[in-house]
Amino acid sequence: MLAVSQKAGLFIETAHAPQPYSRHRRAISRMEEVDFVEDMDSDDLWLKSHLENIVDRYAHKVIAILDQQIVGVGTSITELQQTVAAHYPQRVPLIFEVPTREEFECLL
Repeated sequence: MLAVSQKAGLFIETAHAPQPYSRHRRAISRMEEVDFVEDMDSDDLWLKSHLENIVDRYAHKVIAILDQQIVGVGTSITELQQTVAAHYPQRVPLIFEVPTREEFECLL
């Protein structure tokens, strides 16, 4: 395979084409981080606005939230993380242990 030498601008034979410039890869991962933070913020806001209903419905459960919706319910964080990771391998959900109504009112 032929690739361009970055120093001399000449064609040289290589076994593999050169990898994309690493700074470009870092920029992509930073863009992904920004998307992740925005998703996380929107899920946090969604949880905050629906918290009372969630407490009433899912007390003593663990829930996973992605894209402003509950995508999983379980009894342990570990179990739920594994389940959600199997269905959404490239995503990081908001995991929340739902308190009881009494615990919730004590927190306020």
